[in-house]
Amino acid sequence: MRTPARHGLRIPEDGAVVGYDDVEISASLTTTRQDPVKAGRLLFAKALLAHEGHEPTSERLPTELIGRESCGA
Repeated sequence: MRTPARHGLRIPEDGAVVGYDDVEISASLTTTRQDPVKAGRLLFAKALLAHEGHEPTSERLPTELIGRESCGA
């Protein structure tokens, strides 16, 4: 968020900033949250299937959007 400010832009008035995975360092960022354990298990299972010659399928995990200051929430 410092880079837009250096160029005279205001967050969220002039644009929104969105993070990923709700990490502590981005406490004021709008972000998404998923279950990292479930995501890791799914990724590992799909990697094993791919290694065995199977075509992995696409899946979506439940994702929560957490609106914070960086989007005007």
